[in-house]
Amino acid sequence: MIVLDGDSIGSELAQCFFRLGVQVIQVEMTVHLLIREDSDVSKIVVARFRNGGIDVRLEHVAKQFIEDNDEKFLIAEHLDNEVSIALDEVLVAIGRVANTHGMVLKR
Repeated sequence: MIVLDGDSIGSELAQCFFRLGVQVIQVEMTVHLLIREDSDVSKIVVARFRNGGIDVRLEHVAKQFIEDNDEKFLIAEHLDNEVSIALDEVLVAIGRVANTHGMVLKR
């Protein structure tokens, strides 16, 4: 399974599915996971994930999904090179926005 997202929800779900026995590849387009956290925290999480068996792919920008001869692939760009990553399933956890419509909130 590919988990597209390196933020908290994507990282939690990657770890959850991995602990349930799923082979997980976590794909993140930035230089480290948990971009909102301190970089030292991110490095610890990445090291734990990798040492535990989660395949973490940083600086991989997802471009497209393709199917070729009944096999599925994510095509990503990594350091100006095109990378093909085989997959069975995809969990997309990117693009979340809080629904605050109708709430009187001040910034």
